[in-house]
Amino acid sequence: MDSFEHVDDNIVLKRLITVGPSIYLDKRDVLQNLIIQYGFWEKWVTDIFLELLKPGMTVLDIGANCGYYSLLAAMYVGSHGKVHAFEPSPLHYDNFIKSIEKNGFNNIQLHQVA
Repeated sequence: MDSFEHVDDNIVLKRLITVGPSIYLDKRDVLQNLIIQYGFWEKWVTDIFLELLKPGMTVLDIGANCGYYSLLAAMYVGSHGKVHAFEPSPLHYDNFIKSIEKNGFNNIQLHQVA
């Protein structure tokens, strides 16, 4: 298990797939708790997703939750690419914004809508 940093009682900061971006995760969320434990979500889907991404692409992440796929996409599509993420939940949205800022990603546009 990779390490993580406690931000408060429920929020941790974790690096994705050992070389990926950092992400703020909520321990109270089942999906996010698994990412905290393993550093990835659905490894086989993640592997295929990353294989399909190319620099300069535009990616849509509908129901982005904590931003797992959006953050990985932003890293892979680079500064000439764009990621549009949609997440209505205030808690997920707030942590996602912090993750974007932590990584310095200027290529993610987060929309707080369903």
